[in-house]
Amino acid sequence: MLTKEQKKWIEHLSDVDKIKIVPYNPKVKIVFGKIKKDIQQVLGKVKVVHRGSTSLKIAGQGEIDLYIPIVDNKFNKYLKKLIKHFGKVGTVYPLERARFVKYIDGIKIEIFLINNKSKGWKEGLIFEDYLKNNSEELKKYEILKIKHDGLSTRKYYKPKIVFLNKILAMAKKEKQTKKTYVISLGGSLIVPDQVDYKFIKKFRELIIKKVKAGSKFIIVCGGGGLNRKYNEAGKKVRKLNNEELDWIGIYATRYNAQFVKILFGGLAHNEIITDPHKKIITKKSIIIGSGYKPGWSTDYDAVYLAKTYGVKSVANLSNIDYAYDKDPKKYKNAVPIKNISWKDFRKIVGNKWEPRMNKPFDPIASREAEKLGLEVVILNGKKLKNFEDYLNGGKFVGTVIKQF
Repeated sequence: MLTKEQKKWIEHLSDVDKIKIVPYNPKVKIVFGKIKKDIQQVLGKVKVVHRGSTSLKIAGQGEIDLYIPIVDNKFNKYLKKLIKHFGKVGTVYPLERARFVKYIDGIKIEIFLINNKSKGWKEGLIFEDYLKNNSEELKKYEILKIKHDGLSTRKYYKPKIVFLNKILAMAKKEKQTKKTYVISLGGSLIVPDQVDYKFIKKFRELIIKKVKAGSKFIIVCGGGGLNRKYNEAGKKVRKLNNEELDWIGIYATRYNAQFVKILFGGLAHNEIITDPHKKIITKKSIIIGSGYKPGWSTDYDAVYLAKTYGVKSVANLSNIDYAYDKDPKKYKNAVPIKNISWKDFRKIVGNKWEPRMNKPFDPIASREAEKLGLEVVILNGKKLKNFEDYLNGGKFVGTVIKQF
């Protein structure tokens, strides 16, 4: 499959000029070293990257594809320097890419000044990294090149780009299956009133399925009905302050976390994370977390664990399909939210957290998530097929909160 942009680009290629494929020439390594040194004398200590078939050490057109990835605010400055040094520039896409051609020792070098945020640069890195780690696909790529030797430029590049698209799709799928997920597992799913063993069994099966495919999970357990019952009982004995109520809730989350950890058996790390600042080094695919200290909800713990482990998103599983612009239990005209910015979401949830407050996501956790630039997705944990669609990178029902 080709995109409209790719089809348009292919159409502008020559249907007369022929492509010549040659074996890999080890001499390119020396030539690349020379041109890299030359460029860095002109631009300073910039990153200079060798890409293309000669960097992969396979048959191709025999030329060196050299890239200089830079930030967009330095693009014009470096472009002027390269024009002064190399002379006339070839194609130029303002603030995105500029191309120069040079020959050293009979080897053609295509030099690209490229915006390091551009789609072409990022996709090229993904494509070649995948081939470097998958020898079978790398061999298929070389065979494709050899097979199309002697064809016109247009006919040569069409199957090549189809192959590129296929590899990008495979890389995306692999990244999705080997991803680390931080899950804030609402206590209302574990213990709505009594322990919901049917939900836990199905949830466990799904997580194990994803672990077998290469994924890792950090699951933070809430207190749910266990917390509620102890809170209610305690209040009947004497008046409790927020810190005392918090500690009751924290120990309820720890009990639930131990329960969930035991059910995952040997797949889970043997220690419960109670401090989200602490990074556990483990070969296990599942880490279970719980409440930390007064003033911290398990939503907040999940956000901080995402920071500690370098994860960019948090899935918040509760018993609602969406977050709403106001409480749907009180207001019939409450509107479900599919996508919302942190700024707008925080206007809804406010800035204060209290034990057992009824908010779709903790206000303090929301403030921290916004600061970290995290994406938080609110999903109905009861609908595990929908949750699986989210894990697989597909379409899902839920609320996405992030910086837009």
